Amino acid sequence: MKLKLTKDLIDWTKNYFKDNPNGKAVIGISGGKDSTICAAILKEAIGADRIIAVMMPNGHQADIKDSYDVCDFLEIPEKNRYEINILDAYTGLMDAISDNYFELNHEIKDPLKNDVITTNLPARLRMCSLYAIAACYPGARVCNTSNLSERTIGYSTKFGDSAGDFSILGQVLVSEALQVGDDLGLP
Repeated sequence: MKLKLTKDLIDWTKNYFKDNPNGKAVIGISGGKDSTICAAILKEAIGADRIIAVMMPNGHQADIKDSYDVCDFLEIPEKNRYEINILDAYTGLMDAISDNYFELNHEIKDPLKNDVITTNLPARLRMCSLYAIAACYPGARVCNTSNLSERTIGYSTKFGDSAGDFSILGQVLVSEALQVGDDLGLP
């Protein structure tokens, strides 16, 4: 028997897609808890065949296999999986910023030492990638995988991981999300 919260999240997601019965859900799969739980809820609500899973390393990612393991576990079809390496976009943008950085900020000489840039830029490039993939599928919607705990303490990137067309875990604390993951039998 599923937890009430699990059932509520599945029902909410089904209802969200009610007027879009053939629409796909585009989701970034990192292999972490939030994207895995969101993908599992999507599978229960609309079926694995309507999930478009996007893995987005920034260069070499030692744990990228975790993302593929999630897709395998949830039976997301291989034809619905994309790997978009954002390194070239990240490097190109960082180079362009570096070329103009001294004019932008006389106090910090190197943008590569600015944590605000180096932390948030990849998240924003990943969201751009998700929307680009979504544009290839009529009616596709991008899933925001942030949870309420992250949003409350500010551990998310505006227009990055906190963006999306819908947010399954948007009103769910991380402790509750973990209970839902356990309830869904996620490893």
